[in-house]
Amino acid sequence: LCSPEGGHSPRITPFSGDGESPQFSIWLRRLEDILRMRAIAPTSEQKANFLVGYLDGVAREKIEELSLDERKDFDRIVAHLKNYFESPQQRNMARQLLSSCRQEIGESATIFPNRLLNLVRAATSGQDQATQKERVLEEFVARLPPDIRYYVKLDEPVTFEQAVNKAQTVEQLLAEATVDRLINPTSALSSSTPPVQALQTRHVRFQNSTDDSSVYQALVRGMLEQSVDSSSIALITFYKEQHRCLEDFAKETGIDISTVDSVQGRERDVVILLTTKTDSDLDASEFLDAPRRMNVALTRCRHGQMVVGHRPSLARLPQWRRVIHWALDRMAVIPDADVQRLFGDQ
Repeated sequence: LCSPEGGHSPRITPFSGDGESPQFSIWLRRLEDILRMRAIAPTSEQKANFLVGYLDGVAREKIEELSLDERKDFDRIVAHLKNYFESPQQRNMARQLLSSCRQEIGESATIFPNRLLNLVRAATSGQDQATQKERVLEEFVARLPPDIRYYVKLDEPVTFEQAVNKAQTVEQLLAEATVDRLINPTSALSSSTPPVQALQTRHVRFQNSTDDSSVYQALVRGMLEQSVDSSSIALITFYKEQHRCLEDFAKETGIDISTVDSVQGRERDVVILLTTKTDSDLDASEFLDAPRRMNVALTRCRHGQMVVGHRPSLARLPQWRRVIHWALDRMAVIPDADVQRLFGDQ
């Protein structure tokens, strides 16, 4: 963020013209508001210099297409940028991006609305404000994840702001409900199915060792030996390398394996979730602790949930700390050496 005159004026974000930037005309209106607040009205050249100083990326590169004299003319620069960023070609590009726009796994209900709003404004440039407002509300609700969209539509919001507020509320409630959705560890699938537990592994590495992967194999084989059908078991990983290391084992045993970012919408009776690989994973804390990603990861099971990971590392993450405490209160945390205890004496 930038602000002229020593930071005493309202702030404005530099305009780059990328997919995250607002529509140029809207951004320009903000810049002109700031210029009008100056005690002495600036000349056209001063306004031009000020405008260029707040351009970045592609927008700044477009200035190089103008002559030195044209770069001193504020109106000429504005016309040049509008001609490019609000052209029919740019609107078509924005429409293409809008057609595939979705809230990504881990993207909050605060960031996504802003990204979508900028795309809708760019795609509907030239239309009246009432039409734009109606369009952005429609697009926002339609592109929410199904679990959030359901509750937002129940509320029947009439403005984009109301829809965003509802989506943020639902997202937070879903994050808080994640812990409660974990299955009670004393329940069972059937008389022959082991109780569900939260499992702690001291060190789960996948790079150069196969010994640690035996923890997951023991869990799967233990359930298969208890007559749990392989089609009812799923293995979900946070990391792609975990997925690659266990892919052959999954094929061999006939169980489903997915990453968290690809499993949304699918469920199994029993889910084994692989979280942290080592105690150094806190570098990826935002990835692991994102409420939406956690909600997806921990709500794929119908009857049984097992969580495998490095407990001290997980306990340092706000959302995961709540899950750990929930499991500890129910005596549902065990070391990897006790895996066989889940299935009785064998």
